[in-house]
Parts: sequence; structure tokens; C-alpha cells
Amino acid sequence: MDKDTDVIIIGGGPAGLHMVFQAGLYGMRSLLIDALPQPGGQLAALYPDKLIYDVPGFPSVLAQELIERLLAQAEAFEPRYRWGERVDTLNFADGRWTVGTAQGQWRAPVVVLAAGIGAFAPKRPRAEGLEHYERLDQVRYQADAAADWHGRRILIQGGTAQAVAAAVAAAQTAAGVDLVHRKDEFELLPHHAEPFRQLRQAGRIRCRIPYTVNALGGTDAQLKWAKLKGYGTADVTVETDLFLPLLGFGAALGPIKDWALPLQAGAVAVDPASMESPQRQLYVIGDMAAYAGKAKLIVIGFSEAAIAARHAFNYIYPGTRLPTAYSSNIGPLDLGRTRPRQAEDSTKI
Repeated sequence: MDKDTDVIIIGGGPAGLHMVFQAGLYGMRSLLIDALPQPGGQLAALYPDKLIYDVPGFPSVLAQELIERLLAQAEAFEPRYRWGERVDTLNFADGRWTVGTAQGQWRAPVVVLAAGIGAFAPKRPRAEGLEHYERLDQVRYQADAAADWHGRRILIQGGTAQAVAAAVAAAQTAAGVDLVHRKDEFELLPHHAEPFRQLRQAGRIRCRIPYTVNALGGTDAQLKWAKLKGYGTADVTVETDLFLPLLGFGAALGPIKDWALPLQAGAVAVDPASMESPQRQLYVIGDMAAYAGKAKLIVIGFSEAAIAARHAFNYIYPGTRLPTAYSSNIGPLDLGRTRPRQAEDSTKI
């Protein structure tokens, strides 16, 4: 079967990252594509600094640490990742899938959909001039390294833990930090609570409450100010040269709705013995998979990845006996060398 890679995984959450490892364990090459600019899916988008208590072997583990460990576990298999790319098209012909993004197309005999509740994207404020300064990279939806903030006037909007963390970090080197929110209520992770209180008290973080950003302005080349709409108080204008709307993320099925999948309530019914959907060679794992007794837990997604990998092997290597790939037998030095036969180089269309 002609192919560019063996398995294309759509979705970079825990289930998708573990699918990379499971595919590699049986000698299958994988390409993972995710709309977020970094690994982790819902964990990275919503609560990277929160503790998870139900992952086997960990009394507790930070969400971000779990992501990093999953990536490290899969390194032996040299997977390819494409972050910040949304999959727009999914088509099947001549025994293989073609997956399309704005950057190109890739082909594989097997696709694993691990998209959770859909593609995550940052929430955008409704502010005049926003798109213009987005194009100039003076509006950003992720916190930058502190070095990038040195001497700058930073405007942050949101009450999320990410907004607070960015304000605390920026206050170390920025010329000024304004934090805009409609209420004097913020998500405070334990290690940010006291620094945030101290910096706010010292005036190094100026909380603008109750306001929202409703206009950005300056020159054609440089953001210089933002207008804040007050709620029960007068509007104000503040100086800024970098705006960080950190309002959290929203998830939507987006183009998935157009892929002719048998979706019901945002999920796809699968055979739990294989995780295969009604469409051959298309597997669904994680929160988007539906079957009797389904529990939406991280550990269940891990199990579903293992099941899908074993079944998908039959499409990748027809007529080849599934190897007994106990990791304790393979050993760490041989991980990544379990391919049943040599495969051709992968290429992009």
C-alpha cells in the first residue's frame, strides 16, 4: 500500500501523544497534527499548572509535566509533529487517507482522530483595531518569554491563571503592566498567589477593574494605546505597545463537522474492541470516541490508544503477524527498532 507515513494522528492531547508511542512500539511511523501551537490539547489550553491525581503511577502530577513525559516517552520512535495547524480536510481514496491543512497535505493508510472536544483556539476580544495589530504581532494570545517584555508597556486582559502568570512574569522587567478584567476575581494558582498580591500592592501590576478593552490604536506600524470601556465608571485610555488577551480557550468541532463522520453529540460511535469507526482505517480515541460504558478519563484514552495501535497494524502491514511488543522484553535500547520491515521515506504532497 503506497503511503507517506503509517499513521496520521489528529489531536495532540494525552491520548494522541500516547498513540504516538503505541504506534511506534509496533513499528509504525506517525505524524501528529494539532491546531494548538504547543502539545497537550485540553491540558495545555485550560490547566497546564493544575495537578492530576488519577494517572497510574503518580500520586499527583502537573498537567504540563505529564505532557512532557508523554513526549519524552515517544522520542525513541522519531515521530513528526506539526503544531499550530488545523486539519481542514479529510478524504479517503484508493485505500488511504489524505489529510489537508493550510500548509499542505499528507497521506497515510490509517488516521487516528484524537481531537477531544474539538480544536482549541484562543478567545478573541471584541476590540476595534484588533486585526491590524494582530498582523503586526503586537497582539498575542500566548505569554512570551520575560526577555521579550523588557522595557515594554504590557496590557493583559483576562482573569485566567494564564493572565495572572503573565502579569507576574512581565512585572519583573516590563516598563508597566496593566491587567484588565471585569471583576476583581482571578484564578490564582498557589505559587502565583503571593507574588501577585505583592506586585499588585506595590503598583507594579495595575489592575483595571471593572473594564474591558474595546479599541486599540496608534500608528500604522506601532500599537501605542488601548481604550478601556468602564462598567459603571468612566472609560479610560492606557499606553501600551503589546496587548495580551489571555481570556482562555474555546473548543469547536470546526471542519470536523464537514468530514462525513457519523457524529452524534460531538462524538463518533466506535467498536470498543478495535476503536475503529464505521469508516475503515479511521480510528477514534479519547473524548470523541463513543461506546457503551465509555468513561471520559485520561487513563481510558491511554487504553484506547493501545487498542487502536494493535488493530491498525493489520492495515499497515497486511499479512504480517503482530509482534509481541512487551516493552520489558524489548528494553530501552531497542525501542524504536521494532519495525517489521523497511519502509520508504515519507514525503509531503
